[in-house]
Amino acid sequence: MIRGVYTGPQVKPQDYAWWKSSFDALAKTDDFERLVRRSDLFPFYLAGDELSEYVDKEVERYRQLAAEFGLAE
Repeated sequence: MIRGVYTGPQVKPQDYAWWKSSFDALAKTDDFERLVRRSDLFPFYLAGDELSEYVDKEVERYRQLAAEFGLAE
């Protein structure tokens, strides 16, 4: 399962950049690492375009799997 935070379509580029850099900085902290371990989460962090590309690829992979198993129209 991938969790993420998305902004709305009308967010200004400078606001998007602020949020992304804030999440990037947070993900590098010891507190974040402890939270990940305490929550028994897999240590996996992506943000921005990298996250969007990953999600797009995974959606396509699931579509292909659904088609292979006869679960898609």
